[in-house]
Amino acid sequence: MIGLMAAIWPLIFIPLSIPAGFIVDKYGFKLAVSIGGALLALFSWLRLFASTNFYLLLLFQSLAGTSQPFIYNGITKLANNWFPENEQTLANGIGTMGQIIGMVLALVITPIMVPEPSFHDLILNIITFSLIVTISLLFFSLSLRRASHQLREELVRSSRSRASVLK
Repeated sequence: MIGLMAAIWPLIFIPLSIPAGFIVDKYGFKLAVSIGGALLALFSWLRLFASTNFYLLLLFQSLAGTSQPFIYNGITKLANNWFPENEQTLANGIGTMGQIIGMVLALVITPIMVPEPSFHDLILNIITFSLIVTISLLFFSLSLRRASHQLREELVRSSRSRASVLK
């Protein structure tokens, strides 16, 4: 049963990869990654409420797995849109490597967080870590939104001043 839990993510990735890629191409990187992030956050949190009910945990794990094609397929779009042609392959490689490093860190950190098998300690550690990550992501998301708004205002001011010089 644990093997099924581990295998569900790649099994879900395969059929959802093409539709997620279509959404990335048609609607853009930001929307696709936002969908993926929201799905991952929601169903990762819901996994905590599955407690010892394996089938409910498998359902939430499966639904969390629907997020990964949106995030993974967004890397290529990000590299193509944000980097010059001579840096796109490197950017794509770093993005892909980041996924693997994240998985390795999860495998290394989990035994450190829970040195002795204790369901209570495991849940407590997962909730603590999840809260830290969720709050950090909200903080950075809001900071990025403010910075983006300020940059947009600066660009508008700059274009207006150039237009007034040309008159």
